[in-house]
Amino acid sequence: MTAADEPDFYAVLGIPADATRAEIVRAFRRRALTHHPDRGGDTEAFQDAHRAYETLSDPVRRKAYDRRRAAPPRSAPGASAEPPPPPPAADPFEWASGAGPRTGGPSGPARDQGVHAVSFPAHDPESSWRRADRFAWWRPVDEPRPKRRRH
Repeated sequence: MTAADEPDFYAVLGIPADATRAEIVRAFRRRALTHHPDRGGDTEAFQDAHRAYETLSDPVRRKAYDRRRAAPPRSAPGASAEPPPPPPAADPFEWASGAGPRTGGPSGPARDQGVHAVSFPAHDPESSWRRADRFAWWRPVDEPRPKRRRH
């Protein structure tokens, strides 16, 4: 999403650009009360307010949003307003290498004479597909399993 596509999150919440976190929370809660779909509000307006709150309440996201907001819209050097023309369509009758039957060499069982079947060691954790072997790295062996709580 570019800066031109993004709504002004400060205007969505109705706060100044130098608002504190408490002011952001207060403004979001006010907007949520009026725009929440369960209270008969507009879903789009609520989602915009929620998106604005998520962005402005996180310091890292807020800094990135402020940088995008302050930066002038970038255009590539030498770019025109018109999109480039599409590439020419491929000729469906053009011959492509590799298409068609295999030629030059033996086929069938004669081709496979040099290949020997290799046994697959299922007990080897390095090449096993068992779930316990694939996820053995996930939890250390000495760590006890968490107890399941019954409700």
